[in-house]
Amino acid sequence: TITVDGTPPAAPVVTAPANGSTTNNPRPTLAGTAEPNSTVEVRVDGAVVCASVVVSAGGAWSCTPASNLADGTRQVTARATDAVGNLGPASTPSSFT
Repeated sequence: TITVDGTPPAAPVVTAPANGSTTNNPRPTLAGTAEPNSTVEVRVDGAVVCASVVVSAGGAWSCTPASNLADGTRQVTARATDAVGNLGPASTPSSFT
């Protein structure tokens, strides 16, 4: 039996840093939820900061940027790719300062 999966994963949800929050950490942990066992690409202000974050079986993901983020208001988005390569939509942007 062959199963065909042409359905993309739902958009991830960015939970950290919380939307509208403030941090003094130049490399904050970015985290959220997505389809279990998918991979997530995380962007800050449109630039990829974490390329292939593996989502746990429970649907959680997190990563820390390799370099410091500039001061100011930043916008985080994430996009999931499921195990067979279907690319889902980008998350709702989450902003923090």
